[in-house]
Amino acid sequence: MGVADRGLKTHQGHMIYTLSVYNKKEKNNAITLSAFNIQEALIWKEKIESVIDQHNTVSDKYASYKYGSGMDNGVTASSSENGSQFGEHEDEDNTHTNLFWRKTIGNVVDRTPECDSELPNQTANNQAFPINRWRLLKCQNGLRIFEELTETDYLLRSCSQAMKAVGIVKATCEEIFELVMSMDATRFEWDSTFQHGSLVEEVDGHTAILYHRLQLDWFPKFVWPRDLCYVRYWRRNDDGSYVVLFRSREHANCVPQSGYVRAHVESGGFNISPLKPRNGRPRTQVQHLMQIDLKGWGVGYIPSFQQHCLLEMLNNIAGLRAWCAQRDERDAHTRIPAIAINTSGYVSPQKTASSALMDEYSDEDEEFQITEEEEEVASEKGLFSVVFNLQVPGSTHYSMVFYFVTKELVPGSLLQRFVDGDDEFRNSRFKLLPSVLQGSWIMRQSVGSTPCLLGKAVECNYIRGPKYLEVDVDIGSSAVASGVLWLVMGTSPTLVVDMAFLVQANTTEELPEQLIGAVRVSHVELSSAMVPRLHPDSS
Repeated sequence: MGVADRGLKTHQGHMIYTLSVYNKKEKNNAITLSAFNIQEALIWKEKIESVIDQHNTVSDKYASYKYGSGMDNGVTASSSENGSQFGEHEDEDNTHTNLFWRKTIGNVVDRTPECDSELPNQTANNQAFPINRWRLLKCQNGLRIFEELTETDYLLRSCSQAMKAVGIVKATCEEIFELVMSMDATRFEWDSTFQHGSLVEEVDGHTAILYHRLQLDWFPKFVWPRDLCYVRYWRRNDDGSYVVLFRSREHANCVPQSGYVRAHVESGGFNISPLKPRNGRPRTQVQHLMQIDLKGWGVGYIPSFQQHCLLEMLNNIAGLRAWCAQRDERDAHTRIPAIAINTSGYVSPQKTASSALMDEYSDEDEEFQITEEEEEVASEKGLFSVVFNLQVPGSTHYSMVFYFVTKELVPGSLLQRFVDGDDEFRNSRFKLLPSVLQGSWIMRQSVGSTPCLLGKAVECNYIRGPKYLEVDVDIGSSAVASGVLWLVMGTSPTLVVDMAFLVQANTTEELPEQLIGAVRVSHVELSSAMVPRLHPDSS
């Protein structure tokens, strides 16, 4: 059993927050739950997950008893095989005294050292906005204005440098998130650059296509107004922070309008993080980033025009602060509910001799263009192989396949237990550690650098063969992951990202974590993908 966040849905004119309780073996059998506020939805989600975890704990204790007593030491079947299954989980209560529990993406327990900071999500913020990437440009209206220090190889000729404003607003994260997401008359009270906004398409609960007209005051008699068509993606973290991202995108129902110049947002968004209350009043740190090309045949290339309009948009944080300050009473009820996903901190153990990295053959990494999602691509002769098949959905399905090999599996090792364990054990241990080396701000914010238990975040199918284990990762099974694809699809030629595949250690005895392998994906051209011939004709 599993429970998945489905985000926001429109039902009879109301915005509701939806959850789906499903059977992992029979995905068509699912129950959909909905709530009008996030508090009620999160309570239901936590209760359902608690019941599922209790059931898994009972099964794990029995499986651990079998493993320890030698009742069943053979190779077991996965979800794609017919046979008995077993797996081993360490008791969740057996933790280090100097570590505390956090939830990671997928709402699974992670153990990381606690950091004393005013910001509960300091690690996540440092990953989203690295200190060495930003330079303080000026201070105005109580805001700090930063300019990004980055490479220019992917920067459009007429696109300004990314800039962000950082300010403190005396309001809850939910209040600010509701204001940022709104496109009604309330926005006129705090956003001086807003003229009109409308929904073009609701992709899913976390992704939507919007039309937005800007009200800019830079010589309005001589400069045409600007409008935007962009995809907006959002998520809520378990620490109470919100992330809202947007990037320009073409849409058949959002064509350029007469009398307007269609601007292009390369990167944009809000990071809304809770701070410690002061004098009993809530406080929130709001970061607003924009990287925009205002287009136009002439003035679009004038630096003063670009910077003036960009600073005017970033100054919206001051508008948020003033709007919230004039309210005597605050209603904590959130009109727009949100998803609970965490990007908590992480400590990586130092590399030792026992952290054996499997030999990587980079020339074996392949990218396939296929009409249907491909599975069982790992049946090759030779050493023992672990194969990761990342399945990217779309009108044309893509698979990025990575092969890692080793001479033998050490009995009792974390890797051997992962390979021969059941799917529940694998899902609880299969971890991805990404790191964006090159790319725009929105790519770094979307992909991130926080470890993720993939088996909990997306659907993973494990295929155990005589000399291999294949892991098929269905990225399209998660609305959150699909929303990220909507943002970064088409920008892969400018993206360089490292990915490490690990088996998570849950106890100090299991450290260091088992590193299966690492790969660098650099400037991928989807048009160069080929159709694989995995099953040649018998003739």
